[in-house]
Amino acid sequence: FAVLWKKKLLIIACALLGAIIATAISFLLPERWKSVARVNTPSVRMTQEFIDRTLTLNRIINLGANEDTKNLNTIAGEIRSDLFREFLDTAASEVEKVAFFKKTDLYKALIKKYGEDDKAEHRTISMLLTDMQVERPGKKDEPIRPYYQISFTAQTPAEAQNTLQAYIKYVNTQSVKSTNDNFRSLVNSNILRRQQLIKDMDFSLKIAKDEKIKLYEDALLKAKQAGIKEYRELNSPIRSNGNGTIIEINNNASQLYMQGERILQALLEVTKTNAIIYPSRYYDLE
Repeated sequence: FAVLWKKKLLIIACALLGAIIATAISFLLPERWKSVARVNTPSVRMTQEFIDRTLTLNRIINLGANEDTKNLNTIAGEIRSDLFREFLDTAASEVEKVAFFKKTDLYKALIKKYGEDDKAEHRTISMLLTDMQVERPGKKDEPIRPYYQISFTAQTPAEAQNTLQAYIKYVNTQSVKSTNDNFRSLVNSNILRRQQLIKDMDFSLKIAKDEKIKLYEDALLKAKQAGIKEYRELNSPIRSNGNGTIIEINNNASQLYMQGERILQALLEVTKTNAIIYPSRYYDLE
C-alpha cells in the first residue's frame, strides 16, 4: 500500500490517459448496431398445407404402416420441426448468405467503397458473413427449441434491421421452395417407381400369355402329327384317374397334346382372344 500510495499520481495519470484514448477511439471508430430476431417454431395453422399433403402422401405410398398408431398431433409436430430445421439450415448456409448479399444495395455500396477487384470482393463478403449470425440446432436428433436467434450487425440501426428483415424473408422463401422441391421429388420418384412396377407386371403377364399360346400351339401341332382328334381316343388307363378327369394331362406340358385337336384348338383361340386379367395390385398402383 505504501508503494501504491507513493505512485498514486502515476496510477491516476495512466487511468486518465486510458480513458482519454478509449473516448477518442469510440469517437473515431464507426458505430456498430446489431439487430436481433427471435424466430419461432411455425404454428400448425402456418404449416397445415405441408402437414396435410405429407400425411396424404404417406398413406398413399404406405410409408410407415404403423403411422396410424401415432397421435396426429405428434406427427404434425414432427413435420413442423422438420420445416423449422430446414429454415434454420437454409439461414445458416454460407451459400445462401452470399447469394442474398450479392443482390443487396449494402453489398454494392461496400464494393464501391473498398474496390471492385477480387480481393475487395472477398473482404466484403467475409465481413458480411461475419456480421450475419445464425443460431441453429446441432445434431440431427437434437430437439427443436421454441425459438432461435438470427442477428445482423451494421453501421446504422436501419441498415441492421432492414437487412435482417430482408434476409429472413429471403430464407423463408428459399426454405419453402426447397421443401416444395423435395416434396415434388418424392412424389415424382414414387410415380416413376409405380410406373416401372406397372410396366414390369404388364410385361410379365404378356409374356405368360405368349408362353401359354406357344405351349398350346406346340401341343396342337403334336396332336395333329399324332392324329389325336379327341382325348377319348386314348386308352382308359392313361386318360382317366378313376373319375374320368385327366388331371395328369392338364398338369404336364409334355402330355398336353393328348387333349386332342378339338380341345387344344379351343384353348388356343380363347387364350389369344381373351384380354389379360390384371390383379387388383395393378389397379392399386395405377
